[in-house]
Amino acid sequence: MGRGNFTKAEMETLLRNPYVADVNEKSISYSTEFKFLFMNEYIKGKRPTQIFRDAGFDIGILGSKRIERACARWKESYQSGTLGERSAVLGKASSSSEANASLSEKMKSGKKYTIDRCRQQEEIIKKLRAEVLLLRQLCEKKLDGADQPLLRAEVCQIIESITQQEEYHRCVSHLCKAAGISRNTFYEYRRNETACGM
Repeated sequence: MGRGNFTKAEMETLLRNPYVADVNEKSISYSTEFKFLFMNEYIKGKRPTQIFRDAGFDIGILGSKRIERACARWKESYQSGTLGERSAVLGKASSSSEANASLSEKMKSGKKYTIDRCRQQEEIIKKLRAEVLLLRQLCEKKLDGADQPLLRAEVCQIIESITQQEEYHRCVSHLCKAAGISRNTFYEYRRNETACGM
């Protein structure tokens, strides 16, 4: 539900929260620290109302619309890399240069975390795609051979064909583990193939 203006008692209550930079009858300014805390928790999957509640805010005073609008603003700022830049840190920081330095560090930290997380997820997706290819080819090979078990050389050959694709060249360990063979077995197969090819 939306909320109207804050009462004097509500403003006093809000100002006691360390995450509030300033408040008047119509609006509230949150500290840069809270904005980054909010985004870090939000990225981890916590709901906006719960983040505010955990930070000591009375949800009844703020109202759900105010929380939704703050969440939307901060998400947009976070994605554009400007979270906290326009914030008025009124009387909460000892100097504006300190506040700017702290803000800059937090922004860099937030961006770095997001970029690192994306890279990790991309790497996981790449390994899973390679594993799907491996399992598909192993199943096809198994169906062709009916009751005969696959030879290690055949498994190694499939892994070799997948890892020769540029996208999957760093997935050898993952594929060997998925196929149930050691990396030594695979690399021994590769050495033998190279020796035979000479």
